[in-house]
Amino acid sequence: MRVLIAYGHTWASSSAADAAASRAQSLAAALIAGGHESNVVAPTARARPAFRKVGARLEDAQHEHAVAATIRAFAPEVVHVLGCGGGTSMHLPWIARALGVASVVEVDAAALLCHRGDLVHESGDACLITDDAARCAACCCARTRGRAGLSAAGAIAARATRWLGDVAPFPTPLAFRNRRDLLSAALSEAAAVVVHDEAGWRAALALDLPASRLHLLESHAALWPLWTTLAARPTTSLVDDGVHARPTAGTA
Repeated sequence: MRVLIAYGHTWASSSAADAAASRAQSLAAALIAGGHESNVVAPTARARPAFRKVGARLEDAQHEHAVAATIRAFAPEVVHVLGCGGGTSMHLPWIARALGVASVVEVDAAALLCHRGDLVHESGDACLITDDAARCAACCCARTRGRAGLSAAGAIAARATRWLGDVAPFPTPLAFRNRRDLLSAALSEAAAVVVHDEAGWRAALALDLPASRLHLLESHAALWPLWTTLAARPTTSLVDDGVHARPTAGTA
């Protein structure tokens, strides 16, 4: 079995970024130890998108190109994506499907639902309301020391330009409605979505993902049956260019 593992930037914190890299390498090592093939596509160096640009943190053209090229060259049977939003491009599940490969997306509740990446309200309390775009915009326009967010000057500018409404150059309710819809659409392209706890399960359901597509898994070993099942399913490439060929299911 050939599994391509892809992970993007994690803008919330350096520790989260290190955890994503470690997770990818651990999965790849476990596959290789089990006699399978694996390839990891890490993110390339890029400038951190400004926090005020909500949509910019959902895309990464360089990483998208690298993943597409590796799918063509490596011909995986499954693409396993670590994250969706928060630095990992929302387009990766669609790219895999377009090239005829089933994808599994492994999500974290905070990165998926929260632009700051921590599900903590500006007040310092845990955030339990993730479907109120106006509340999210107000939170992300506030200055919060020691967390991802606007600078003090940025927060002042956000307040000063609030009268511009949805065309303001800072987080707006429209930006958060779009963020939610785009991530929901991205997860719908995946053959399966993996979460590791009840918070992740609730996060995926909050984006209208059917429970039948969700998998609560707690270990590497639990991924094997899921990967094997998806690898055996027939898929069709949306790009009939004679370059990418769907590998035969069950190949070692």
